[in-house]
Amino acid sequence: MSTRRRVLTATIAVICTIVIVWRYHDLSEVPAYISRKTAYRPYNVSHTGDSHHLPQPADSHGWFEVETNLSSGVKQYTRSSTSTVPSLLWLSLTFDSQSWGKHNFHHRNVDDFLRIIPQQVQLEDVSLGLLTSSEQEYKAYIEATRAYDFAKISIILHKGFHDGPVVDRAHRQDRAVQVARRSELAKLRNFLMLRTIADEEHILWMDADVYRLDQGIVQRMIKHTGERVDVGMITARCSQGGNDNYDHNAWRGTRQGPRGWDLNEQEIKDGELAAQGQYHVPAIIKGSTNDDLVELDVVGATILYIRATLVRQGLTFPAHFVVGTRWRKDGWDGIESEGLCYNARGMENSKCMVLGGSWHVEHTKG
Repeated sequence: MSTRRRVLTATIAVICTIVIVWRYHDLSEVPAYISRKTAYRPYNVSHTGDSHHLPQPADSHGWFEVETNLSSGVKQYTRSSTSTVPSLLWLSLTFDSQSWGKHNFHHRNVDDFLRIIPQQVQLEDVSLGLLTSSEQEYKAYIEATRAYDFAKISIILHKGFHDGPVVDRAHRQDRAVQVARRSELAKLRNFLMLRTIADEEHILWMDADVYRLDQGIVQRMIKHTGERVDVGMITARCSQGGNDNYDHNAWRGTRQGPRGWDLNEQEIKDGELAAQGQYHVPAIIKGSTNDDLVELDVVGATILYIRATLVRQGLTFPAHFVVGTRWRKDGWDGIESEGLCYNARGMENSKCMVLGGSWHVEHTKG
């Protein structure tokens, strides 16, 4: 080998050594919680529309946070851990600060809600999703959730799909606005659920103004679905003060429509007329034990477990009456949570159930 070639070879070797040492030194400066395979320098990107913000290191424990500006003024804040994969998606909607209700003269807030969750499940197993129509509440949720080590936190600011209140407590029982209100609720539930679901196995909806859950009730629901592959949705009795059945949206049976019971002559001969009518939760769980599941035809959503595979099969909250729907004509029943079991027909593992025995949750009066 000529002297010139030996010098050239040695020079190349020195350069390669310098590059390797520099590269190793550069990566050694990357915090441990960032994988060296995906190491990057943080950016603060502001973008409107379908935002593609780059995540930013939030702390030294592997947390990343990002705020995304979506269309029509919708915002989404996400904070997630790189080290845990949640199995449960816990969801709730609010309109404003009044949505949490009042208990024992105390105006509840997001902190009261958050304190319930670790009493039921391990936070590292939970992806939390909250949607509100109040910008003040949106900011409050972001700050309040920093004290909790959920695997993932998604907080959405959404003013609604129509002008006017979305989850307005003052009008929630007004019959004149119930259809429009429940249609809006269905759309917002779907937005939150579809925006936040990832690889979770279980979904739990809980109303913001539910202030107490029986200890172990969530784990009981999850355990049932492990033992019963045919079960897809589970609710529980909801009480309010002296009322042991606050949620009238959960029942078994049938409800009379504009064409009466809509039975043909043969069905009447077969005795179906005698079986018509609604049976609410207290009646149908009577005599059952805490280990039992009792079948329902309709579920409410004060507390509602949904097997996540149903959503992946296409299950959503209907925003219109699905029962009795005909071409060019709306139906007359089955809107929002009351249409879930109806919509789940034909899907695998989709039976609707209620916990038997004494299992229940409690709803605020205010």
